[in-house]
Amino acid sequence: MRIIVVGAGKVGTSLTAQLIREHRVTVIDQEPKLIENIINVYDVMGVCGNGASYEVQKEAEVGKADLLIATTSSDEINILACLVAKKLGVAHTIARIRNPEYETQLRFMRGELGLTMSINPEKAAAHEIARVLRFPAAMKLESFSKGRLELVEYRLPEGSALDGVRLLDIYRNARARVLICAVSRKGQTTIPS
Repeated sequence: MRIIVVGAGKVGTSLTAQLIREHRVTVIDQEPKLIENIINVYDVMGVCGNGASYEVQKEAEVGKADLLIATTSSDEINILACLVAKKLGVAHTIARIRNPEYETQLRFMRGELGLTMSINPEKAAAHEIARVLRFPAAMKLESFSKGRLELVEYRLPEGSALDGVRLLDIYRNARARVLICAVSRKGQTTIPS
């Protein structure tokens, strides 16, 4: 897949490092030194200029790309870069949008401006921290079905209130909407009925 990353800051560089393993990546940034650094470190094409500029995007061959990800520190540049990329024929666009004011306008941006997805890193981090705090003793925590379902792995210490309690009694007493999928004891895993 051909991917364009607009912004060679910390987020753009980290994203580039992950994407180059499986994709052809082009990076756009206004800062020549950042472009030079990213070209020297990673096997990517670099274009120096404003990522929201039609001419700069044409030079980067954005029209031939499958995806454009705008990661600059400016929400407006990210939105405009995605809009220009859509007009040039990119199938999908992702914008880093940090300002909460834009939250209410995201449906409009997706529908009218063709923005495929937006990411607010601070909000995503806050959600993740809150999710982890809901299960502070969990060893593993996986989310499914857009966060409606969570798979949690706990280790019950000896002497725990749940140690030795039958699963049926846990359901009766706790009245929690919990489904115990597996129990592991002394290397043996049992799937309860």
